[in-house]
Order: sequence, then structure tokens, then C-alpha cells
Amino acid sequence: MKTTNSKTVYIIRHSLVLKFPLGAIALLDAVYLPLDLPLDTEFCTNTFGMPRVGNRAFADYADAHVTNLARITNKKDPIPTLSYPFTGFHHSSGEKHIVTAGTAFGDWYACKGQGNTNQNCSTGAVPNIFGGNESEGVAIHRWPTSELLNTRSHGGPLEPSL
Repeated sequence: MKTTNSKTVYIIRHSLVLKFPLGAIALLDAVYLPLDLPLDTEFCTNTFGMPRVGNRAFADYADAHVTNLARITNKKDPIPTLSYPFTGFHHSSGEKHIVTAGTAFGDWYACKGQGNTNQNCSTGAVPNIFGGNESEGVAIHRWPTSELLNTRSHGGPLEPSL
């Protein structure tokens, strides 16, 4: 950062790459990197299809300290339903759920709070791993993230402050 005089760090990860939960690791990076980088560093974190990462205390901590988070979920993707709330896991806030045209922001909906059960949010659309279409769910989970990374309309994913 000293060489380029950069003050912004982008953390962008899909949930599972070669069976590693990189979306979860991105959220952990967003929590811990600010502890080791200059105070004036701005962070922008975007995850795609991320499962639940920690307990309610961790989710509350992430909500309080990770200020630019877009936790992007897609239609009936079953992966964000993991790990289940009854095991103590909770999502942090910041979900942007891709739905159909005609919603509040076009093709996606900004979900408020943790684990929003509205049908336009992942927890409401797919309450558990069996709530989605299994064959469709895998295809949905692998949607082309490059299209989303280039989205700038409606305060798109790289501008998560809706």
C-alpha cells in the first residue's frame, strides 16, 4: 500500500472454491485486516453465496465493524442456508439478494438485518438446504460472478451502501 499510496482494500470472494469456504474467509479478513492496516484504510467487501460464518456475537461484531459489506446471494442458492441457525450460526447484515425483475432495486433486493425471512432474501427464499431445487441450486450457486462485479447500476454490489 505504501508503494501505490492506496487507501482502499477490496475483498471479493465466492463462497466455495475447490471446497474451501472463501466467502467465509473474506468476511474473516474484513474483520481482522483493519486491525493490522493503517486506520485511514477503506475496506469494501463483497461475498457471493457465502454460508453463515459465526455465532450471533460474531455477526453483531461484523455488523458493527465491517461497514462496506455486500453479502450477495442468488435466488434459490442453498449454500447461504449453511450452517444452520439451530447450530448457533448467524449471518451478518448486508445481504443483497438477486431475485426477479420488478423488485425494489430492479433485479436484486437489499435485505435488512441478519437472517431476514422476507421471501426476497435468502433465508426466506430457501429456509433450509432442502428448500431449493437441488439441481437448480448448484447451477444458481455457480452463476457468473464477473457480471456482478461489473454492476454499477442501482448502487450495485461494488457500492454496497444502500
